[in-house]
Amino acid sequence: MGTMRYVQLTYVSAAALLIWLGNTLQANAGAYSVREQSAQFMGTSFAGDAAGGDLSSMFWNPAATASLDGINFSANASLLFPSSNLTATPDSLFYSLGAGSGNYSHDALVPATYANYQLSDRWYLGLALNSPFGFTTKPLNEWAGSPIEITSKIFTLDINPTLAYKLTPEIMVGAGLQVEYFEVWENSGAGAIPPVPPVGFPGLAWTGRTVNASDWGVGATAGAIWQPTAWTSIGLGYRSPVELNPSGVCSGFGLTNIEAGLAGGNPLGCIGGTSIHSSVTLPETVTLSARQQLNDRLALLGTFEWAHWGRVQATFAYNDAGVAVDSVPVSFDDGWFFALGGEYKYGPALTLRAGLSYEKSPVTDANRTQFLPDADRLTPSIGASYKWSERVTIDLAYSHLFFNSGSLREVATLPAPIGPITFLDAVANTDVDFVSLGVKYRWSASAPLESYK
Repeated sequence: MGTMRYVQLTYVSAAALLIWLGNTLQANAGAYSVREQSAQFMGTSFAGDAAGGDLSSMFWNPAATASLDGINFSANASLLFPSSNLTATPDSLFYSLGAGSGNYSHDALVPATYANYQLSDRWYLGLALNSPFGFTTKPLNEWAGSPIEITSKIFTLDINPTLAYKLTPEIMVGAGLQVEYFEVWENSGAGAIPPVPPVGFPGLAWTGRTVNASDWGVGATAGAIWQPTAWTSIGLGYRSPVELNPSGVCSGFGLTNIEAGLAGGNPLGCIGGTSIHSSVTLPETVTLSARQQLNDRLALLGTFEWAHWGRVQATFAYNDAGVAVDSVPVSFDDGWFFALGGEYKYGPALTLRAGLSYEKSPVTDANRTQFLPDADRLTPSIGASYKWSERVTIDLAYSHLFFNSGSLREVATLPAPIGPITFLDAVANTDVDFVSLGVKYRWSASAPLESYK
């Protein structure tokens, strides 16, 4: 019966995510990471997220698969309400199209589901389904940046089976496999661009260009949790890089094609449509978290995280002959995240949470583009858990992301006598509200199989 329940849980978990696949995501961690993978930990601004104590901690640390005995399931959904505006200066080449982008981001839903099954007194099997990277940007109206980019979208689906083992009652270790789908889609403007031939290409009209490519990749997760006392938990989690070789199609002609040409490629290579391929490595992350119970009601939590976004640098899309035909406008520094939070057990059924985090974005003034106008951000959060019954617990959380304003400047140096041209000079301003709901269900509270010998 226990095995059948686990099979049912995997189907429920998969269905919960597949229902949401049509929803677009907005990156709200550094670069195009999506941090909102847990309603409980959103309440502490993700302080303590790798230290266990909840099934959703599996995303940051697979050792958390062993943090709950029996059979457990957790479904989380985060609604985001962003406000992101780009404002161009008169230095922009196409400033006559309009100075403001309008809201560059849109409301979206971020899902995450988790399940575990206790095999014995030491072994635990788990499954997590997430979208760890993703964003969609699309201005409300035609503006100075439209010839460079109108819609940009990255979508991922991560299937993460995990296995955890209790070395001792105080030490848990775990590992997992990431099977990840990645898709990117972009297009640039055409119709409203002034009817002049592209600089350096007389007789050729702007058409705008479209790129769509996808691939599957494989990575790993690993981690450990140490509980030296009944009131202390320290967790260290690792998510490996995932190497991808997206392939697809590009068509049309736009400014990013010219950038490929300036690098020695063929700027006209996408006209009429052509097959393309590229390469991208999604970054590894290391997360260190701690949870310290101060008394039977109050606990303090903290998290430090490093993401190796510096491995992601500008690259190109190539045709089947290996010639660059389009550019991919990404180039990042490493990302850093710090969070502090607290929990207060108000009563037997109600737990209250609050937290504050600061993230140093991989995107800076030197590498910011309208493809991803990210910036450093400060995030206060509040949350609560209510134990509805012995089997059901409900989590609710709210966060507001205060982004620093950031400037961006996209310049191309064309051959003499033309020289440098400022395609876009602009300022980005962003704020995001988050509301997250989680539902946990405990099927069984004890090991369903004979104890491990």
